[in-house]
Amino acid sequence: LFRSHAQEKNLPQARHLLLAVVNDKALSAMARASALARLVGPWNAAEEQAVRAATRDSEGLVRAAAVDVLQPAPLPLRSALLPPLLQDPLRTVRMAAARALADVPARQWDATTAIQQQAALQDYVRGQQANADRPEALNNLALLYATQGDLETARSALQQALATAPDFVATRLNLADVLRAQRQEAQALQVLEDGARAQSGSAAVWSGDR
Repeated sequence: LFRSHAQEKNLPQARHLLLAVVNDKALSAMARASALARLVGPWNAAEEQAVRAATRDSEGLVRAAAVDVLQPAPLPLRSALLPPLLQDPLRTVRMAAARALADVPARQWDATTAIQQQAALQDYVRGQQANADRPEALNNLALLYATQGDLETARSALQQALATAPDFVATRLNLADVLRAQRQEAQALQVLEDGARAQSGSAAVWSGDR
């Protein structure tokens, strides 16, 4: 049986195996990247060293996985490891690094890094906007705007996503969070209640309860 990521996080023997795969450059990039994606933090010293090395790996898939696994890491670690990837040869890696650093104050960067961050972040936004007919893309944009403190633009994107796909649960949850952050508790509750009613109605239809 396959174990969940949460289970793996709490099994030292599983983490030891994942670390071995990440560090084994004889294995395929896909295998190493997949193992790294499952090696979620917090990390011990050996695991953190592997993540650090992965940001400099020769394989783009491994570097991309390193960015993804670093996204929820503490700000000092992200700020130390991700800026070089803003000039990665792969556009996807550059965009992912920029997104992972979106909450870092611009004043923290030197002029060159600030330009690289802005360029990669603009690429990310354009990529999401190109898929704005999909709720996932609008949700991604909203999370970026919220991370940057622009709650009103985040709210607008989430409302657009909800209009596109009313059953997309992540959108409702994120919109409720934004509304709460704006101290609009009643509206946040309404969004969640509307979603619960919609889910109940769908279940009734599928069960034949007209």
